[in-house]
Amino acid sequence: MVRQVATALSLTFRGRGSGRAYVIVATLGTGVTVLYLFMLPSPAVGGSSRVALRYLTPSQGAAAAVLRFGFALAVAINAGAIAERRHTAEAIGIGGLVAKLVAR
Repeated sequence: MVRQVATALSLTFRGRGSGRAYVIVATLGTGVTVLYLFMLPSPAVGGSSRVALRYLTPSQGAAAAVLRFGFALAVAINAGAIAERRHTAEAIGIGGLVAKLVAR
């Protein structure tokens, strides 16, 4: 799986579509991080609001960053694969990524 992810990253972040990949990771990643920063501590206050940020722990902040990174990379890899028509280039898709994580 490590080789497949490395191949997918090199195909995504090199060449003519690399700018699009960086924009996807930056913009989508920022939005997902903000979403998770509000949603992870929300059970402490009974819903998602700015008050939930008071209950944000360092481990939840780290989890938000990890989830942001993984989700944004998966979307960027899939967008790059579709744009380059590299469906057979061993690029791992979102479904493959989730299935691999669940299988472990």
